[in-house]
Amino acid sequence: MSIFASVIIKGAKGFRPNFFVETMQTTTPDDELNLGGAGHAIIGSMLMVIIATFITLPLGILSGVYLTEVRGRLTFWVRFVVQSMSGVPSIVAGLFIYTTFIDLTNSFSGMAGSLALAVLMLPTVARTAEEVLKLVPDDLRSAS
Repeated sequence: MSIFASVIIKGAKGFRPNFFVETMQTTTPDDELNLGGAGHAIIGSMLMVIIATFITLPLGILSGVYLTEVRGRLTFWVRFVVQSMSGVPSIVAGLFIYTTFIDLTNSFSGMAGSLALAVLMLPTVARTAEEVLKLVPDDLRSAS
């Protein structure tokens, strides 16, 4: 509790009404707390989530449709991979993207963060799509 109180007390002087819309573009590490803001971080986070969503939704929905409608040999393995991915800690997903994407390109980017988020989101979307498609009545499924 004392860490939380310390952060609140020391950070209160830097908090102001325009904190969420200003950026850190013109500030330096030695500037006072009343300069700059979190606008760039908020926009960057939103962009990474949007990109990760555009990557994850098609893959997750197609995986859910495949798991529900197809009775092939790969169904077991796709379900196994999806269930295994749902237990992956976020640090492992981040390290996986770091070693495969960042080490190969030698550059940091928001796309790498979006890919790490997509790896974490994919099992949830695939399992949700599968469960929702299982709720569709057989009469309606055969009619389509």
